[in-house]
Amino acid sequence: MNEFASADPPFHVLIEIGILATLVGATEDWAGVTVEGDVSGIDFSGSMNSDEVPDFNGDFVFVGDETYVRPTGGEWARTPDSGPAQPINPMAGLTMDDILYRRVRPGTGLTTLESTRLTGVRFKAIPLQDATFDLARFEIEVTDDGVPVSARVAFLVSGQRNGDLALISYDVAYEFTDVGELVSIEAPI
Repeated sequence: MNEFASADPPFHVLIEIGILATLVGATEDWAGVTVEGDVSGIDFSGSMNSDEVPDFNGDFVFVGDETYVRPTGGEWARTPDSGPAQPINPMAGLTMDDILYRRVRPGTGLTTLESTRLTGVRFKAIPLQDATFDLARFEIEVTDDGVPVSARVAFLVSGQRNGDLALISYDVAYEFTDVGELVSIEAPI
């Protein structure tokens, strides 16, 4: 895992996100979002789809601090101060000091690791004031060579929304493929 983190190779990712938003004492909303695409360093190019939030459907590209979106059937546009709340590359910025060995999954050739740290959560993408973050779980399954195969992240963001306490719970499942295969990610416009 240490060699993987220091090399920061590109990869293809499929992300399934479950989001439960609760306005304490009032409403509760759930949304499922699927993200799929290529990652190279902090850059990403792919698509996002949600049956519950159709405004999310389309393609998007992150290049450095720039975000570009194209709704299904629409044109590309640069969108300032936007991006995903959860990290596209959950291993970015991790060191061996952040990783704990948990168990070997018998018969699979996979080892489960746990991290006590998650980088890349973007609070400006979360519509709460005075937001705080609590990591509940971050597990990574790796091969014997330390190459990530999958990860699971669960975290809670709490804060204020229009003066009321609000909680947003994220459960994020990652599947990694094509690790190390070069990809080119560029701004679409």
